Amino acid sequence: MLDYKDIIVKHFGLGMSGRQIARELGVSKSGVNDVLGAFKRCESLDFPLPEGITNYGIAAKIYGGSPGAVGRDMTYACPDFEEIKAMTPERIKKSEDFLDKWGHLAIFLGRFFPFIRTFVPFIAGMGGMHWRNFVVFNVLGGITWSTVFTLLGYFFGGIPFVQEHFELLIIGIVAVSIIPTVVGLVKAKLGK
Repeated sequence: MLDYKDIIVKHFGLGMSGRQIARELGVSKSGVNDVLGAFKRCESLDFPLPEGITNYGIAAKIYGGSPGAVGRDMTYACPDFEEIKAMTPERIKKSEDFLDKWGHLAIFLGRFFPFIRTFVPFIAGMGGMHWRNFVVFNVLGGITWSTVFTLLGYFFGGIPFVQEHFELLIIGIVAVSIIPTVVGLVKAKLGK
């Protein structure tokens, strides 16, 4: 996610250009310029920024909404995540925190965590990550993930116990895969 406060301070406080800021933060120049342009047009916010203002506070003032509503083409509305059952606020927050903590590496590491793997690409896109960085880290993560699990399967399959009880292991893997679904259904049923 773009760090609005950092972008504004670097530009107005340190005199850095949009290109310099984009390069230093590893984000797209157009995303930085969108933020700076919206800030310049904003009548309710000025530099220096009020103490304690957050990125969400800045976004609300300069765009009139949340950071997810920011985009190069403002004709596209940010999806209403409340209508998408899989995109719970907890999962989105978890993905945003993961992306904030790990940056570009989050795209790579996200391949190894199921829910994060689902949501990090959306959060990265809404946050203004440059597409080249996303593609590079996404492809590297995919290649690494598939290589690691292919090799694990190969070496795990060489164990005599696995070869003798392969059917039981397949049933066990399927049973373990179904457990989260069953737990979710039971919680949903008991919660009503």
